[in-house]
Order: sequence, then C-alpha cells, then structure tokens
Amino acid sequence: MTRVAVVALMMSIAAGPEACSKITGGGQATADTPPPPPPPTPVTSATTPPVWTPPDTTPDETSSSAAPAKDPDFVKAKEAAAKGDHKKVRALLDKKVKSGKATNEEVELLLEACTALKDKACIDVAKSKQ
Repeated sequence: MTRVAVVALMMSIAAGPEACSKITGGGQATADTPPPPPPPTPVTSATTPPVWTPPDTTPDETSSSAAPAKDPDFVKAKEAAAKGDHKKVRALLDKKVKSGKATNEEVELLLEACTALKDKACIDVAKSKQ
C-alpha cells in the first residue's frame, strides 16, 4: 500500500463511524439519528374526579324500626289519665307493672293514678318497680 492510501485509511478510521460509512457507502449512521418520538398518550377523561359526600342519615319513613309502636294498653291508659279516669288507668297498667314488664313511662303513669286515688298498696308497688 502506498503512503497516501494508508493516510486516507487512517483518516477515515479517525473520523469515526459516520465518516467511515460515508466512505464505504454504508448509508446513514445510526448513532447520530435520534429515535422517533413516542406517540402522545391519549387523554382518557377530561372530567374532574368525583367528590365524596357523607351518606344521608335521615331515617327512612318506610322502615318499621324507626319508631317502635307503643303498647295499645299504654295508649288507652294515657287517654284515660287525660280524661281523669284513674281507675281505668290502674286497671290497664296494674298487672303489667306487678309482673315487671312495664316501661318507666307506664310505671310513672300508674304512680300518678294511684296517688290521685290515694291507694297506698298501689303506690308502694309502683315505687318498688321504678
């Protein structure tokens, strides 16, 4: 090889792969070309995220557990007490209070009726159940 050919060969090697590929006719160099940009990601939703709200705590009017029904005897006794019929109140509530199944409201209503009738035995029973 001649000196000129050796110098040309060395210059092509020293110039790098781009110059080498140009000289050899290898096409474009892959090192200098950037990769194609990735496709843009599609927007899935342009809406705002949902906002949390607390659940509704108002009682359902159709539910049977919202307001338990009063005992019919208690309702009758309360009406009789409003009319001033204390004997009827005692007749309606006396057995229930003595058995211990009466509510505090029923015991208090019986105590008021017994006090109005001045029945000491009835008063003692009602006081013992309070």
